[in-house]
Amino acid sequence: MSVVGQMQGLIIAITLLLYLPTYDASITDDNNKGPQYRHCPPTSFSYSSGSTFEESLNHTLFTRILPDAALRITYSKFTNGTGINQVFALYFCRGDVDVDTCHQCIQAAVQVIVEKCKFKKQGIVWYEFCTLRYANHTIFSLDEEIPFKTYNNNTGLVSDPILEPHRELFTSTMTNLFSKAAYNKNPLGFATNETSLSASQKLRGFAQCSPYISSNLCENCLSDAYSQMRQWDITIVFYPSCNLGFHLIGSPSPTGPPSSPKQNSLSEHHKVLLQVLLPIVVFFSIVGTFWFWRWRCRPSGGTNNATEATEDGTEIEDPSRLQLARFTYSQIKDMTSDFNRMLGEGGYGIVYYGRLSDNHREVAVKK
Repeated sequence: MSVVGQMQGLIIAITLLLYLPTYDASITDDNNKGPQYRHCPPTSFSYSSGSTFEESLNHTLFTRILPDAALRITYSKFTNGTGINQVFALYFCRGDVDVDTCHQCIQAAVQVIVEKCKFKKQGIVWYEFCTLRYANHTIFSLDEEIPFKTYNNNTGLVSDPILEPHRELFTSTMTNLFSKAAYNKNPLGFATNETSLSASQKLRGFAQCSPYISSNLCENCLSDAYSQMRQWDITIVFYPSCNLGFHLIGSPSPTGPPSSPKQNSLSEHHKVLLQVLLPIVVFFSIVGTFWFWRWRCRPSGGTNNATEATEDGTEIEDPSRLQLARFTYSQIKDMTSDFNRMLGEGGYGIVYYGRLSDNHREVAVKK
């Protein structure tokens, strides 16, 4: 091996020590981080161990791609070598993921492509959040539909009963992504589109094109990808030059599509009226009930006085309405003139004649 080759091998070894120890193994867990698909070509596109092509590939992966991803660069392309040993490589992350997730995703993709596509001159790895690809021919400005993979990331949620009533809404949401992604400059080649399927569920579509294809090729790629998901069970389509997918957020409404904005505003108006009127109605109901009870409980004959009329027209006091008075023993002695006049005697004591000092009313006092 030449001195240059030895130096490249040393650089690659140092790069592995610097970057791969920070590799997050959970990225490759399909259950936790979404799909991980790869494609390696037949044996006719192969290289041998220690070949110049292998040196070019390792140099591209470990001294160009990994450092760029570590520098928080979310997409990049590289060429290395010449002639039949030339390597073309690129990677790009989805436009809505943060740079740390992008870095981890590319680290995972590099490890997978080295292990699973060993001795292959072409290879591609797809994650939901990133794409990594290399080949022995140019791949930068092409709209390629082969190879491709499809994935259902909503197992148990996506079915005809859920999406069939919203077919037109689904179609418009997804197809509007084509031009949005194709002409979006920041983030490059990425777009999302979100719409409500019901009061409790939303549809969020997303599209990502390779930053190295034209706007027209991006639209064509996404249109072809959309043709793969017409049966609802396919929720992400991975092409070499673009990805298209959707998520269902929330749970389906048992009552079908959401009501119109006019109906919603009317319902809110009714809620406000109910909140204002209900306390008033309750208050007057309580007051009315109280006065009705007072009216029912009034004395018969229509009088509220503490007197009643006798047959000859004389008014006498109603004993049941008189207020009881309390007197001390000395006051009783005064009103009876020290028990001077006895009116009678019974089994419960002697009754004396008396007169109240304030109004001179005659009273009988039992002692």
